[in-house]
Amino acid sequence: MKTGFTVRTTAPLPLLSYDIHQVGGILSSTFLLILAVTGAILSFLVLQFSFNQPPQFAKVLPPAKQPIALSQLLRKADAAMPDGKTTYVVFDEHEPEKITVSKQIPHESIRFALSNVELNRYSGEVLTVNRVVEPPPMLKFTIAIGSIHFGLFGGIYSRSLYVFIGLIPSVLLIELLQKSKAPHPNPPLPRGGSKIILVSPRGRGD
Repeated sequence: MKTGFTVRTTAPLPLLSYDIHQVGGILSSTFLLILAVTGAILSFLVLQFSFNQPPQFAKVLPPAKQPIALSQLLRKADAAMPDGKTTYVVFDEHEPEKITVSKQIPHESIRFALSNVELNRYSGEVLTVNRVVEPPPMLKFTIAIGSIHFGLFGGIYSRSLYVFIGLIPSVLLIELLQKSKAPHPNPPLPRGGSKIILVSPRGRGD
């Protein structure tokens, strides 16, 4: 195992290239395996959450009703949760009169912002203020898996590392294609410059 991670920097160029290729292949394979496992877990959790949701039916609104401008609704949401940063807005197709403004409070990650403010689009009334200070254990596990999968645990440094390691398979493939197209050198002669002459058995009796 130790030799697999050894790069002989003083070796000739072909051996150095082989060592780099081998180390890069091991690192990228481990990285892709982690992504595959965490991606499968996330997919399972999302499907499980979707199947556990109760069926909902869309409501029909009176055509004469006009919603309040989005900018006014966002100001109301900011007033309801002043320390929350707006990340995105959800228009519920099953409850068209409701709008959900997702909020990122200081301790949350932007990708896993759980706090939100729900408002009535037509009256401007604040329906609920959901401030998630401590997520439940299952949600904590999902956030941890997602942070590993998307490389969010170390900020810009971990994401940059993910990009770099993610490019390694493409680099290795290009290197392999170049090697396959390169002409193979003739095998070297034995030491001393002697030549090997093959004589067929029939030629000995002639």
